[in-house]
Amino acid sequence: MSISELGAYLQRHREERGLTLEDVEQVTRIRKRYLEALEAGNWDALPPGVYTRGLLKMYARALGLKANGVLRMYVKERPSEARLPEPQLISRPLVTEPRVSFETLYSAAVLVLAAALFGWMIVTQLWPRIEASRQPPPAATATAAAAAVAAGQPSPTAEPGGLAVSQQRDTRPTQPPQIRPTARNVVAAPAASATPRASRTPTPASGLQLQVAAEEEDIWIIVRSDGTEVYNNFVRAGDSMRFSAERQIYFKTGRTRATRVDLNGNDVGQLPTTDGASELEWTRAEDGKIVQTDLRDAGGGNEG
Repeated sequence: MSISELGAYLQRHREERGLTLEDVEQVTRIRKRYLEALEAGNWDALPPGVYTRGLLKMYARALGLKANGVLRMYVKERPSEARLPEPQLISRPLVTEPRVSFETLYSAAVLVLAAALFGWMIVTQLWPRIEASRQPPPAATATAAAAAVAAGQPSPTAEPGGLAVSQQRDTRPTQPPQIRPTARNVVAAPAASATPRASRTPTPASGLQLQVAAEEEDIWIIVRSDGTEVYNNFVRAGDSMRFSAERQIYFKTGRTRATRVDLNGNDVGQLPTTDGASELEWTRAEDGKIVQTDLRDAGGGNEG
């Protein structure tokens, strides 16, 4: 096996998906110079073996390849790397923390002390005032007795508990009270209902709705909504994604034959392609018409 066979394998799969090194760098966060070294088989320009294997795993996953197969090709080219151990994660923490910390105990003690202080204030300050407010003052009872003597009525006798009770009974026949119409008793007649107003039918929201489906195999797409990139990744076979915009949607795919695109519920049909890839843009004009532009053809432009 030649030194560059693994690099050529990675480069061929990247180009089949219509991806550039900049596209892969943006997704994997691997520097472009490392990607170039991987495709050229320039292992001396890469980090030590363990890190190089990590870069190969990330690159393989980004291209939809099996990482184990790529690593076997790498070990076959560099047999010395087969003896390097794989990095392992520590199953248990190096430092064990106590289950109950000092901060937890301190917070609990403060809460208990605050609750005790609040209960003491209720028992010693608030409850006596409530009891005192329930009993009438002695001065009120004496004033009521003096007023009864001045009017020639028998003075009320005080009973235990501080309440004055008069011993004279009223023998006059009682008559049922007459209810006079007051503002509270008068029920206002319901006002005539106003003429019903015509309800307004909400107008449908304008915009662009783009649905992308991967029919036969995984596809790589890039979508920008009103100038902002909203997606740059794979769509797995059999899955679909929906995007929306107010004025403009940009779309790019590297697998035109496996991609189905619907715009505002209508099938776009066969996508224009160049070397297996397609790059389109839809713009909603002021009059409501949708203009489709093929960005791989400088003179392209269709109205929808």
